[in-house]
Amino acid sequence: MRGKHANAARNRREREELEQRAATAEQKVERLERELTDTREELARRVASLQQEIRGLARDRERAVSPQATKDHKMTHDLRRTVESMRATVRKHNELCAKLTTTLVARLKNEGLSEQQIRRAFAGIVMEMKRDRYVAQTRP
Repeated sequence: MRGKHANAARNRREREELEQRAATAEQKVERLERELTDTREELARRVASLQQEIRGLARDRERAVSPQATKDHKMTHDLRRTVESMRATVRKHNELCAKLTTTLVARLKNEGLSEQQIRRAFAGIVMEMKRDRYVAQTRP
């Protein structure tokens, strides 16, 4: 009878260890999902802000090239350079987001996570970033 009880106890310990590892993995996935969601939302806000800024600069540029503003040629040139610089920044942000997403997906797949777990991980990443940003904004 001792053998049966020992096997049952060992099986119970192994099951508890597996459940603990599964819970830890699930928490990690949820955290990564929050971080990804926060990252995507933050990048979307940055892109929208940069696009709005670019539109404003384009309007300023159009005003600067009007007939009465020909003497402000340098300002027009500076505005064009600024617009191009901002466009390059938007492209860099988009590339960074794509690289980050690709890297995270590859890492999660290497860890053996399913597509659904990966999606949740990305959502978790974004949520965590939002929380961190909120905490940073509310601190004096």
